[in-house]
Amino acid sequence: MPKILVIDDEVDLLQLVKFRLEQEGWEVVTAQDGIAGLDAAVESQPDLIFLDIMMPQMDGFAFVERLRTTRGVHRTPVVMLTAKSTAMDIQRARDLYVQNYITKPFDPEKLVTTAKKLLKL
Repeated sequence: MPKILVIDDEVDLLQLVKFRLEQEGWEVVTAQDGIAGLDAAVESQPDLIFLDIMMPQMDGFAFVERLRTTRGVHRTPVVMLTAKSTAMDIQRARDLYVQNYITKPFDPEKLVTTAKKLLKL
């Protein structure tokens, strides 16, 4: 069963995403900031990460920079799930080898479709 880590400081959105992904039968781990997210990634070894950019403690870009140098999880696929949609933000995500970029508000089905594609299901 795939394991997905969702990192977002908005509790309601975090619960919505968790609920929708669990409906697919996937295990979902959550964190509310980048530091807790990095700890959760190392501990849970997820198959995929959905990540907000604007968060306290460590933003999404700093999280991905750290993730890419963390043994055991450095190749984990990442999908940005964010309200930031400037060309500069999208390019920065690409430069960090982020696999996909979904802007808020979003259709929860897009999460499922994206996850299935990246998990090769």
